[in-house]
Amino acid sequence: MAPSTVSAEAFAAEGTLMEYLHPDYGVQIYRYLRNHSGTAFAKGIAVDFETDSQVDVEVAANDAPKNTVGGITQNTVPAGNFFWGLVRGKGQVLLNNDVVIGSVLGVTGGAGKLDDS
Repeated sequence: MAPSTVSAEAFAAEGTLMEYLHPDYGVQIYRYLRNHSGTAFAKGIAVDFETDSQVDVEVAANDAPKNTVGGITQNTVPAGNFFWGLVRGKGQVLLNNDVVIGSVLGVTGGAGKLDDS
């Protein structure tokens, strides 16, 4: 199954991880998630887990603790849809501001965008 798979119907078991060999970025690990918010997710944003869930996520809030981030979207995801969120490896992210190359990023920019400050 490709990491670009997005569906209103469940297509994997809760908590499933998938390894994918991206032609440009190399090995990536994805987690099976569901957009449990009322709006679509943009490509490249951080999402965090809702309380007591291993699949339901929403846009990560400012200063979201690292342990609650569920992944980074690599596709646009309509509200209520299931998708694969990037949890390891190279991928694309939306940035709040310019960042220093090689810096550690966190959810500080709001709306799931990442920043190095």
